[in-house]
Amino acid sequence: KSPSPIRKAASREGAEPCRHGCGRAAFGSFTTCCTHCKGVAGPHARDCLDKSQAAGPVSAEQAQLVVHISRAVLFRSFDRVGRMDPFAVAAWAKGGVPTGALEIGRTKTAWGAHMHPKWDHMCRSIPYGGAASDVLSFSVYEENLGGMRAATFCGAVSVDVERLLLEAVKDRGVRTSPPTSLTLVKRGEETGHIVVQAVLHVCGAPGSPGCAEVALTPADPALFESPVQRIGVSGGTAPFFNLVLRKADRGRSASYWIGKDLSRAMDEITFYEQRAKLQRAGSHGLGTLFSFMFEYCGVLECREAGAGDCQGAPPLKLLVLRNLRDGCKNLRMLDIKIGENTAAPNWQGKSRFAALRQAVIDGFTNSRAEGFRLEGFDGQPPALKSLDPLIDLRFVGDFSEAMRKKAARMLLQRMPAAEMFMHFVDLHQQPNDASELDAPDRITTAEYAELVLCAIVEKLVELAIACHVAPAPQKWLGSSVALGFDDMTLPIRGLSREELVQTVRVNIFDWGRSELNTLEHHTSLSAEDQANRLQYWKEYMGGIDRLSWEAARSYWHRFGNTQGWDSVVIRVYDFNSHGACDYIGEVRPHLSTTLETAVPLVDAAGNEVRGKVGPATVTYSLEWRDLPKGSQFVGMWRIRVVRAADLPAKNVASGTSDPFASVVAQGAGGQFRFRQDSCVVAGNLDPLWNETFDVPVACRQPDFVTALLESNRQAASILMSPSPPLQFGVRTVPTCSDEGAALKRWTHCLTR
Repeated sequence: KSPSPIRKAASREGAEPCRHGCGRAAFGSFTTCCTHCKGVAGPHARDCLDKSQAAGPVSAEQAQLVVHISRAVLFRSFDRVGRMDPFAVAAWAKGGVPTGALEIGRTKTAWGAHMHPKWDHMCRSIPYGGAASDVLSFSVYEENLGGMRAATFCGAVSVDVERLLLEAVKDRGVRTSPPTSLTLVKRGEETGHIVVQAVLHVCGAPGSPGCAEVALTPADPALFESPVQRIGVSGGTAPFFNLVLRKADRGRSASYWIGKDLSRAMDEITFYEQRAKLQRAGSHGLGTLFSFMFEYCGVLECREAGAGDCQGAPPLKLLVLRNLRDGCKNLRMLDIKIGENTAAPNWQGKSRFAALRQAVIDGFTNSRAEGFRLEGFDGQPPALKSLDPLIDLRFVGDFSEAMRKKAARMLLQRMPAAEMFMHFVDLHQQPNDASELDAPDRITTAEYAELVLCAIVEKLVELAIACHVAPAPQKWLGSSVALGFDDMTLPIRGLSREELVQTVRVNIFDWGRSELNTLEHHTSLSAEDQANRLQYWKEYMGGIDRLSWEAARSYWHRFGNTQGWDSVVIRVYDFNSHGACDYIGEVRPHLSTTLETAVPLVDAAGNEVRGKVGPATVTYSLEWRDLPKGSQFVGMWRIRVVRAADLPAKNVASGTSDPFASVVAQGAGGQFRFRQDSCVVAGNLDPLWNETFDVPVACRQPDFVTALLESNRQAASILMSPSPPLQFGVRTVPTCSDEGAALKRWTHCLTR
């Protein structure tokens, strides 16, 4: 059977790939490499590989199909009360197999549009080879309660891609179909019409607009074991898959790569392909920034374990990226979204209304206060896990798992940077300290935390400088910074500093709403567009500058004190999830070796705090620990907070409290100040913590202080303590004037 005219138009120079997705070239005029092939795992004929290699390289570029969802008309309402809020979803089934359908687009919700929604939505482009059996399906839903309840199905329709393109008009390498009205059906009932349009960018045709920029780089399936195993969701909604190299080489372990479902990363693939193209051409002055991005291998076609072996089913397509978890037993990682605004109207699929709604969300998070927000936290320490964001509402009733996840996410999004870094390097419970493991050859948890945070500061400073020297402003909306390290294993003492921090990660990622701008492209933009890029790039750089400054001052206050500590205070609070925590009382230990002892709790005025039975007490012990020569520290004070007894009830409804202990150290007349928190013990007036906190004394300043800042005096003024000092809570804190001035001086140090 001869190929259709569309298939001929879509074909490119180079061998046609096998339609089963094995990665080999199709033989002659046939659509498969051999008669035996069933997919990536084969089997193949004996001479199949020789014939495939003789046919030449497999074409990595195909025509790109873009679907435009214009509007719909519904014949009846699917909402019991009020006006409907419809949205549409488009999916592409290669070969017409519905089980392997790939979602290529979801329109915005047409709020209040009822039975006449208008979307004007452009779906993600998909490679199209002209196969007559490829099918597009469109489904319309009615959104309920802003997405908090399952959407109501209104109707669906499927259509062959070739039918849509049958009357397409060709102009300079682009085939555009007329708007086509398709009938929506639900359980045999015609429920409405949806109007769609298909646009085929024929790559390689004269006048074709930039198809080479979105050509997909194929990853060799022979390099990886198949089938691949799904490992779930991290941060967003995209599924990830374990990829195992058949043969580790060039210093790469078997788990060097990871796969991300391409159907959920279509909005990122263009960015990665453009970066790969620029790297081959010399990076256009963006080489340092590129070094912070995930290494990209290409797009892999493979099979998923447990997904069955349905003949003709389309293979799974994965975006192959560097695996951050490679070499780590347990990766503790922060996903930090950069920028005061994470969406722009009419940019990368965001409508004006959707951007406005996102701006409202940004205003309730730390994005508006500090220029970034914590979007995800993998490997949370026990103290952070104990913070129940719905603890104040526990008497209202049970909450669904979805509601708890949303509340936990909001807790992270509103967390100030000082608190974020406090939890990030909190190792007082995990892993076990070297003394507890009876492993004198291992460094202590405090030394490891210092190494990790120092390495992260240095990398963030390098990233900030790379942003300032970039030749062209970028529009990286909604992109993130990943900070991570292995929190399960303490390194061996005596290794070099570089070997000790091998598992530290600092990367930038999430390019779904980002553009890779070069100097050549920037000069071709209009004055308005250039000003727009510059505005968003300033916001991005401001977020990176602030993040590096926050990391630096967290390090300075916790690990930079060479003069010794003046005081340590153990404060007890009642945790509140919807406001500032209630202060209960405190104990001020004398900095000398103290055996386990119970001390009365006093308030800020020095008055005794009493519970239901009698005076409230805190039991603690304190000792000094010397560290060997070569350590960053002379030694450290080890404070073990054992328990509290007979605390007053702060929750009137329950007659209990949700106490936690906060250890606050201050030194050099207030020049150094930091805090560490215990776990929250919910509903308890006699909490048992039994947690040990380290307060180290440094023997020298780190390199980044001496390299960036002229003196300790300048460091003390620039790396000032968070304002308001030592406040606990989940509400964002606006930057005070002193902090703003200090941040400006920090930025000046980065750019001079």
